[in-house]
Amino acid sequence: MPSTSFGDTSYLIPSYASAFETLRPGCIWQLNDDQMAVGEWNPGTPGEEDILKNVAKVGVGTTWSTMPTWTEIEAEVAREQAIYDYYAYERSRKAAHKPIEEQLDLLYHDIENGLLGAAATTGSWYVGITSIKTAHPKPEGDPPT
Repeated sequence: MPSTSFGDTSYLIPSYASAFETLRPGCIWQLNDDQMAVGEWNPGTPGEEDILKNVAKVGVGTTWSTMPTWTEIEAEVAREQAIYDYYAYERSRKAAHKPIEEQLDLLYHDIENGLLGAAATTGSWYVGITSIKTAHPKPEGDPPT
């Protein structure tokens, strides 16, 4: 499933594919033109890891005997989208940052020009990073789950 990450945080890129995989790991499925899952519904048997992730949805020794409802699928895509939207600031910051080589060069020149301690806040590197963080602020509160 396509995902993106920064640091230790990884999250899905929202899609029907990721919703199906989250709701019914390991199943084979396809969507028809009416956005209904049909055709290759192969329930499969959930593995131990799938059972542990979905304890409320499946019991030991059971199979994915039912296809997720369209309501379940839409709710899962909406949940994934909320998480993806929360982390938009990180993707925006990453796109706005100069390459690390250029950042290190700015930092080097700031140090060489004596911009240390309190004076560092007037340096090119600090001002550049601060402007990106100000333009793309982190949302308040915890990320959605």
